[in-house]
Formats: sequence, structure tokens, C-alpha cells
Amino acid sequence: MRLRGRRRLRAIALQILYEIDIMDQWESYKSVLKNAFERERINREEDKKFIENIVICVINNKNVIDTLIKRSLKDWDFERLNIVERNIMRIGTCELLFSDEIPYKVAINEAVEVAKIFAQDGAPSLINGVLDRIAKEKGVKK
Repeated sequence: MRLRGRRRLRAIALQILYEIDIMDQWESYKSVLKNAFERERINREEDKKFIENIVICVINNKNVIDTLIKRSLKDWDFERLNIVERNIMRIGTCELLFSDEIPYKVAINEAVEVAKIFAQDGAPSLINGVLDRIAKEKGVKK
């Protein structure tokens, strides 16, 4: 499946966050970004900025985001989430709470669609429910 547009950029941001998370390189993310841009042939500054904004949003707000995700999980333990699912939820939460340009429904839908490609079978509905609860708790407009 060939991804296009912003969904492709979100998928690249997910890959970057996966690498940062698995290697615990939250402070030294710039080299991971640079390598990903080269590997994925991201040349447009607009695309680089979109990806970088997602990655930096997650890094700068990780503790707040993780707390919201933990509170919004129903019958599931945060530590049981795999790295892919956790980072898809982090990206979705960033877009819900910290991006004025991404509508509520688009943020959740994009997270669900990325989960359909990269996460386990039950993950899209789990991610949808968690992000919906976070949006409602924080009063994000529909």
C-alpha cells in the first residue's frame, strides 16, 4: 500500500518516534530526524516541517500526553501498549490538543487509518476510543 500526502508524513513521524522510543533517544532526536529525511527522500521544507512539528510536539508534551492516554485507557494497561500503538496515540493526541489546523475528526481518523496499516488488529478501535475520550475530556471542538 502506497501512502500519500499527510498520511505518509504521519507514518514517517511514527517511524521516527518508534526509533526514538525504542532507543530511548528523546533528547537526541535531531539525528534520527535527519536520517529519516534522507532515507525517505523528504526534500520539501513544508513536509520536513510537518513531520518535525509532530515529533517535537510529542517530545515536548510526552508526560502530559502519556498521562492523558493512561487515564483514557479502559480495561487496558499503558505498559501493555506496544510502541507503535503508543506513538500513534501520542501523535493523535498532539494533533487534537496542540494543532489548530487539524480538525478533531481528522486527527482521530488519521490516527485510526495509520493504525490500520502499522498496528495490531484491535488497535484501530482502541486508538479511536482513547482519542475520543481525550478529546471529550479536554473539550476539543468537533
